[in-house]
Amino acid sequence: MALATRLIQTNAYDGARRVIDVSGDGPDVGAPTADLARDEAVAAGLTINALAINSNDESAFSNGIPLATHYADHVIGGPGAFVTVADGLTSFREALLAKLVREISGLGPSGPRIANRPRASSPPG
Repeated sequence: MALATRLIQTNAYDGARRVIDVSGDGPDVGAPTADLARDEAVAAGLTINALAINSNDESAFSNGIPLATHYADHVIGGPGAFVTVADGLTSFREALLAKLVREISGLGPSGPRIANRPRASSPPG
């Protein structure tokens, strides 16, 4: 994310939207937390969206936390940021297409932070 932020800030183009896309099937191995890089990107006016690819092994978790939740808490940021989830490589194509449509259409702010997971219901009251 830090490299992508530098590249976007120093390129010769002035895009209407500046978005970094992150995807993966497991947590960063041996890398420091992404919070600082995310915060610097957001401070520079960028949005970071993510695609979490679930697998059937422990790589779908980061320190015992589901990968999509880790991405939501430590990776995504900026206006309308969200995480899309693919259940393994079989649904990767559909999840990637849904993510791109959501980004290009500008529908990011209105949906839940984790795109294809139902929102928690509100407590009665």
